[in-house]
Amino acid sequence: MLVLTRQLGEEIIIDGNIRVCVVKVARSKVQLSIETPAGIRILRQELLERDRDAAHSPNAATNG
Repeated sequence: MLVLTRQLGEEIIIDGNIRVCVVKVARSKVQLSIETPAGIRILRQELLERDRDAAHSPNAATNG
């Protein structure tokens, strides 16, 4: 894991084509902008976990 310190307006570049910029800092929240090439999915962790949990719930439809 890489931990970086960035200030408002500063960016990091990932793999040459993913740009993450700090656009706002207020209280304990940081707002980021993320630019990626078309076709790259960006998901918030809580939504990924929600979808994973829903897929494993007893009410989820199964193929078979």
